[in-house]
Amino acid sequence: KVTLIAENSTLNLRGEPSLAGPVIRQLYYGQKLLVLEELPGGWLKVKTDVLEGYVMASFVEKDE
Repeated sequence: KVTLIAENSTLNLRGEPSLAGPVIRQLYYGQKLLVLEELPGGWLKVKTDVLEGYVMASFVEKDE
């Protein structure tokens, strides 16, 4: 889930695993994600309830 951001902040879900990739949605603090793939360069391919995209792994924490 998204936890390593400020509680009043958002995390960009991108269409490509790059900071230059288009932002397709903003994720909120505590939002649960399904990790589909870990990619080189610190990116994760993830799925929300309705979309797939890419986020930086450094902002996501494994939910036990």
